[in-house]
Amino acid sequence: MNISPDIANSIEKAHYRNQQGMYFSGIAVIDGAVLLYSNIIDDFFWNYAAQINTTQEGVEELIQKIITFYQKKVRLSSIYLTSLSQPQNISKYLESCGFKIMFNDAWMINDRKTSSIKKPKDLIIKEVRSIEDMRIFIKVFYESYGGASEDEPYGQLPPSYGNALLGSFKNPPTETKIIHYLGFIINKPVGIGTLISSDGFGGIYNVGASSNYRKMGIGSAISLKAVEDSKREGNTTTYLMTEKGSYVEKFYQRLGFSTKFIGCGYVLSEKIKGGD
Repeated sequence: MNISPDIANSIEKAHYRNQQGMYFSGIAVIDGAVLLYSNIIDDFFWNYAAQINTTQEGVEELIQKIITFYQKKVRLSSIYLTSLSQPQNISKYLESCGFKIMFNDAWMINDRKTSSIKKPKDLIIKEVRSIEDMRIFIKVFYESYGGASEDEPYGQLPPSYGNALLGSFKNPPTETKIIHYLGFIINKPVGIGTLISSDGFGGIYNVGASSNYRKMGIGSAISLKAVEDSKREGNTTTYLMTEKGSYVEKFYQRLGFSTKFIGCGYVLSEKIKGGD
């Protein structure tokens, strides 16, 4: 996991930029942190403070500002740390305030050639072009992320994710280019994936296959299609995030991705108070 701090910082910023208008609704910048939030999804995965950079003397005040911000948003207070976060011992402050680690992300980059993969001979990958296509995409999304398999680290996702996907398709962000993929086998939609590009960075998201079609190479084929398209879009870096130590991380290692740095999400398990 050798990567320069500048590149790691650029990838993290690219993720926040690429997800604006889809899973992130907005971003607020304060001294020492950026505050990401979703007006649609209340999961802490999409509501957290990141890029923490303060002093030992200012850390307690910053944490309190973050808590107050997310209370007003009626969200759990969550703070995301990487090796770039300052001060380096901020995790001790968070733990003393009642924060607990709730997720660990592996940030991965496609930096190696992939050996040929085996995929279903009848698999056809198409881009989502219409609202009807997008509704099919969302249906397969929930079939893929239904939480029925131990291989799915995030469990069953709430309806708000589908609402966010449909809303961003109807009103696409202007600063990014989004390509949604649908995989079909004999005219049956069985797999999905998304590529979001901006400023030379391509992020791969939403890759999955319906439960009865897993371990057939569908996710691999869609992911590699996204990598090819990312290069075609002129991106110099293609990245993704997944749970550290999960099956999915190993899956992407086989596809030529390497884990470059780790992110940890700390969540304050407090009762949410009503907003203003």
